[in-house]
Order: sequence, then C-alpha cells, then structure tokens
Amino acid sequence: MYKQLDLNTFYEKVAIEISENSTLQEVLSLAVEYYNYMILCMIKNEEDISQDEMDLEIEELKVFLNNVENTKNYRDKHGW
Repeated sequence: MYKQLDLNTFYEKVAIEISENSTLQEVLSLAVEYYNYMILCMIKNEEDISQDEMDLEIEELKVFLNNVENTKNYRDKHGW
C-alpha cells in the first residue's frame, strides 16, 4: 500500500511539473527523487537485477545529474 501511495504521489508530481517542454534532465531528476518508481522501472526492464545493482545505478544517475559539466556536455551533444 505504501508503494502505491508513493507512486500516486510521483504521478501527481509528474502531472504538475513535467510538460512537453521539459528537458530529459528535469524528467530524470524528478524520477530519482522517487526511489520506488525507479526500482519498479528497473525491475520491469531487467527482472533479475539485484538490489545492489539498482542502488548503484540510481546513485550513478544522481551523480551524473548533479555534475553540471556532465549535463552541459550531454545537453550540447544530444540537444536537451
């Protein structure tokens, strides 16, 4: 029940904060704020992923998004 409540909160926040003009960085930043959502997406994509692998991927994404130079380079290369 807690997971569903958390997901509903996430979906509400997406509806409010994300639009067709949102950048990939904005979408990913919002997603990493909601651990349960990220975990569900990872499991859906790779059913046998371990908890440690999921935690590592989330942490790496947070580091990437919080590094201004990474996001600037990615934005320049991919146009977001």
